[in-house]
This record gives sequence, structure tokens and C-alpha cells, in this order.
Amino acid sequence: MIYNNKKRMIKKLIKNMKKPRTINVYRQSKEYGSTEPSPSKELFCEEFQEPNSKLSDDEWYQLTNRQIKLMRDEGLRVGQSYMNALFMVRTDLYDIINGDEELDCYYSDNKVLNLIRYLNE
Repeated sequence: MIYNNKKRMIKKLIKNMKKPRTINVYRQSKEYGSTEPSPSKELFCEEFQEPNSKLSDDEWYQLTNRQIKLMRDEGLRVGQSYMNALFMVRTDLYDIINGDEELDCYYSDNKVLNLIRYLNE
């Protein structure tokens, strides 16, 4: 029963997390003078970070990978693993969040979504 609750919680967290957006841009073909994709390089993608996010794409990647490893290998709860992973990735943000009644999810897994929302503001 506990396993199913964790599984549902993780699925809910993943569903609610913002993913980096990708913009697809077509290059204008100079030789054909049209907006059709160039035969040599048809499509390229440009990824960008959410303008308000406190973490870069690479830091989000590190945070989630470390969080998952802590849950799997150390047997930590979701909130504990997020706070420990945040300490490893961005100590300055950890210091701000640590002890905050609404954001510190170390002792309460119910605050994990508040933490994720704060990091995406």
C-alpha cells in the first residue's frame, strides 16, 4: 500500500513539473528564396530556460537525478531526497529554503509541490 502511494505521488510530481520548452524554427532557404526548410538542414531546435526559473536546465537535471538516486539507494522519502539533492546542487537556494514553514519539505512530503513551484517562479 505504501509503495502504491509513493508511486502515485511521484507520478503526480512529474506531471506537475514544468518541462523546458522547445521552439521549432525553420531556416529560410536562400537558394530557393522561400520559407521552406533548407534541404541540407531542414529543422533545428532551440531550447531555452524558463525566464523565471531559479535553476538552469542542467541544475534541474542534476536535482532530479540525485533526488531519484537518494530515494532508490538511501530509501529516503520524497521531501527528504529533494532537500538533500538541492543541498548538493545549489547550496545558496537550500539555505534560503531550509527552515521555511511553507517550502522546507524535509519533514513533510506535502510541501514538495510548494518547493517545485518556488523553484519555477
